[in-house]
Amino acid sequence: MTLAFAGAAPERVAERLVEAVGEVTARAQPVLLALGGGGCFPDVTRARVLYTGVRGAEALSSLAHGVRAACSVAGAAPEGGRFTPHVTIGRFSQPVEATRWVRVLETYAGPAWTASEVVVVESHLSHDHGHPSRYEVLARLPLG
Repeated sequence: MTLAFAGAAPERVAERLVEAVGEVTARAQPVLLALGGGGCFPDVTRARVLYTGVRGAEALSSLAHGVRAACSVAGAAPEGGRFTPHVTIGRFSQPVEATRWVRVLETYAGPAWTASEVVVVESHLSHDHGHPSRYEVLARLPLG
């Protein structure tokens, strides 16, 4: 689950970023979450991304706000609009009408679990279809 995405962050701010996010996670408490419901980005009539929602999102939204602020302070301005807690479960190559998929997801309620850490990940996204993207864990920061 992505709390903040700073795709244009320069590599030189990585250490500062980890420190700033660590300050946020030290003040936060573990969060009880569960997957359930669903939706689409940008919307159900022209969906490009299908996702399942996250229950317990109030505490998660507060944590995401703190992490996004920490990114900005560290010089790694986060991208995107309003935080929507979700887990992506599918992407469409062309926009589709996805009402039937969202109706199925609305019936789903997954088991609860406790999120106890924030992981700072550096993405090395491939723009060459022959080479896969890779992800490097920079830090695992416990909540609380």
